[in-house]
Amino acid sequence: MSISDWLTWIVLAYIFVWLILKSAGIINSPLWLEYSPLFGAVYLAGKYVKEISHIKEKVEKTEVKVEDIDKRVINLETDVTTIKNDTRILKGKCPILKKD
Repeated sequence: MSISDWLTWIVLAYIFVWLILKSAGIINSPLWLEYSPLFGAVYLAGKYVKEISHIKEKVEKTEVKVEDIDKRVINLETDVTTIKNDTRILKGKCPILKKD
C-alpha cells in the first residue's frame, strides 16, 4: 500500500470515529473543528477523482493500441489473401501442386 492509501484509511477512520463520538454527544467542538471531517471528505474525493483521471488516461492509451492492432490485422488479412491467390495461380501452372 502506498502512503496515499494509508492516508486514505486514516482519514476514513478519523471521520468514522468523529461521527460516532459527535452523535453520542462526547465531542463538543468549535465550529472550525466541526468542519475537519468535511475537509477529510474533500481530500478523499480529490484522491478518487485523480485516480479516475489516471484510469481514463490508461483506457485512452489502450484504445490507441487496439486501433494499431486492428490496422495490423487488416494488413495481415490482405497479405494472407495475396498468398492464397498466388498459391492458386501456382497450382494452376504446376501440375504437381494440383493434388490436395
